[in-house]
Amino acid sequence: MKLTWMQLIAFVRIVHLSSALKERVVPSTNDGPSQKDKLHLRIAQIEYSASVLFLRRTPGHESSQFGFFPLILDWLSLRYKFDYTIFVDKNVSIMVEDRAPHQPGAFIYILSGAREVITSAIEPLGSPSRLVDFVHPFSYSRLCFLIPMPEASQNNVDAVIKPFQFWVWIALGVAAGAVLVVLHCFNLFLTTKERYLVKEKDTTNANRNIVVYLLATLLNQGGYVSCILTSIRMIIGAWCLLSLVLVNSYNSTLISYVTATRLAMPLVNSMEELAHDSNVHLVVDRGQGPDSLFSAAQSGLFQALGDKLRAYPHSKCSSTKQCVDMVKSTPPRHVYVNSDLALLAVLKQEYQTTRKCNLAIGGELRKDFALVWGLSKGSPYLEAFNRGTLTLHEFGLILFWDKKLKPDIRPCSSQVKDYRVVKKKKIQRVRLKLSNLTGAYAVLAVGYSISLLTFLVEKIVRPFWMAK
Repeated sequence: MKLTWMQLIAFVRIVHLSSALKERVVPSTNDGPSQKDKLHLRIAQIEYSASVLFLRRTPGHESSQFGFFPLILDWLSLRYKFDYTIFVDKNVSIMVEDRAPHQPGAFIYILSGAREVITSAIEPLGSPSRLVDFVHPFSYSRLCFLIPMPEASQNNVDAVIKPFQFWVWIALGVAAGAVLVVLHCFNLFLTTKERYLVKEKDTTNANRNIVVYLLATLLNQGGYVSCILTSIRMIIGAWCLLSLVLVNSYNSTLISYVTATRLAMPLVNSMEELAHDSNVHLVVDRGQGPDSLFSAAQSGLFQALGDKLRAYPHSKCSSTKQCVDMVKSTPPRHVYVNSDLALLAVLKQEYQTTRKCNLAIGGELRKDFALVWGLSKGSPYLEAFNRGTLTLHEFGLILFWDKKLKPDIRPCSSQVKDYRVVKKKKIQRVRLKLSNLTGAYAVLAVGYSISLLTFLVEKIVRPFWMAK
């Protein structure tokens, strides 16, 4: 990956500061650095999406870390000269209280003195702020939800009426009726003067020819009116001009609807709709950020989501995979809520596994949540961690690492209003399929049916008519 000049300069500054301005986490009376002088921190590291992902090579052996949490931790240890031991805690709840005997609350490590630092994505709201100190936020996240990808269909049966809105069709019908009435009145008037709008002495046939003429102009077929009166030609000219505009507008827009891929309505469109829709169930990771946030809320939208969690017995999953499987279950009735970063990681893993875009992200809240690390109250390491985090922000390294390690979910990029945005390297020409022209063939079938029905009626009624 190519580095910009600003990133290169930041790297040089970091190397310089790391070598020349190394500071200790706490003051020391010794001048020369040695292994004995180094402080040793016990760190509880809890897996959180792409920020910290543990890759266990063999059972019982040490895990390898991937993500920008370990990068931040390594940089801080080099800058402030301390050693650390990472304790990988996967079955831990980011809650104050213990959730179960096999799933203790993460803060119990800090309160009992078993760990000095918790490195995970912790939202510094509510009761946690009274028990531990938080490092300056290193990142921000937003809550989103995961839903099944709305099904796509190309059976555009109603494509022939889609180019115009409902009221345009009504206006067209009214205009055609008005022109028909006016031409009929003119024809009656001219018939009394022994002149004809069309060369038909029978008034019924004349009116029928007028209707055929109006339909022919709408279908771009044209027609003939023998009357040369200026008043008649003005009416016919206005109708032809209207037909010209409508026909060209219709034809230019029709192809878009014929070739369009139609998506079904999403399960929910917003967090508010999720909170009030009784047919949709909310699921979250047990003991993680959304669970803590919704369960502790006392008012507003989060309280409604918390009530929804408590009302459904299976709303809290033991793992992310369990929540994702519930979202993919049929019929679709589950919505998984987590941070945008966590859901992006889920989408990437799902696409790598199935090579299909089966899931979509939506409902982003317009509120940023700070993600921090936790230290014990009055910790002597708080100032150093804060200073180091601010320095990394100043150099832009945290943003650089975040973007570099952010899950790439192409070609299943999802947005709130468009649930299928596919990025292609090369634009391909679209060829019409039979499914694209379903609407046109449906109109043809209806026309054939009406024609056959009319023919049968004529064959039945005509003998009685001729007998009279």
